[in-house]
Amino acid sequence: MGIRRIGLALAAVALLAGLAAPANAAALSAGVYVNSNDFTSYCNASSTAPATSRAQALNGFANLGYSVTRDYYGASFTRSTFLSTFPSLWAVYVHSHGDTYFSGTWPAKNAAFRQDPGVGHCSTNSDLIYSSSIKAAAAPPYNIVIMSTCKLGQDGRVKKWTGPYSYVEMGYNLPENTMPQAFGFVMDSSMSYSQNESTPHFYLGYNYYTVDSSQVLFEARFWTYASVRDYTGLTHTLAQSFAYAKAFSDYENVWELVHPEEIVAYNPFSPVWYGNGSIK
Repeated sequence: MGIRRIGLALAAVALLAGLAAPANAAALSAGVYVNSNDFTSYCNASSTAPATSRAQALNGFANLGYSVTRDYYGASFTRSTFLSTFPSLWAVYVHSHGDTYFSGTWPAKNAAFRQDPGVGHCSTNSDLIYSSSIKAAAAPPYNIVIMSTCKLGQDGRVKKWTGPYSYVEMGYNLPENTMPQAFGFVMDSSMSYSQNESTPHFYLGYNYYTVDSSQVLFEARFWTYASVRDYTGLTHTLAQSFAYAKAFSDYENVWELVHPEEIVAYNPFSPVWYGNGSIK
């Protein structure tokens, strides 16, 4: 932790100066945390997304000049491992199940993602890693945070279903999604996260329920754009890379039965970002 703090000011100055990532990130560490067992046929799913997402993140961080010093896949990705290893990192990638949960009583929420549940059983609430625990351990700023999960890109105040395909704001001065805040991203008075922060950091997440194959495809494009140069010879910013990847129209949407309302909700593929999009 001390080593990170010593280099904090110099690294921030370099990033704000707009230097290319390999020059300013070479000595910075990244962590990749991937839940694999929750996506197996045993848990009523079958997907190659976890392994593919991990490989893309490892390669993507390396192309941006980061050294992946923490790499936990499958059963090695536990709550205690995450909370003890992520604070000193500069970049964090998580692929898992994510959602926002009521924290005790309505309407307070506490976002969370799931540690790997281990072989032989599916996830339970005991597998949740809550944003409140992350916030208590965090040492921001983080240059890049990617939540490759459902729901952890949501913005605004706590909302409530009013009917098919519609939410309303209830007026509560509480955030719908507390995960970006846990990593040091700021909210305004309307509980919305900014895309104009001066701090050089970037948070990528997804709204709603999300098909993991669409996440994999989007992230493959995002990592590619972030690591290549444009026609002027300059590397793309993370915001530009996000926009180029999102511009494709071949992502799959979700039709989801939502309980307890018991209605079918249309969830468009909707990645979002917060923080400062000018970093590379």
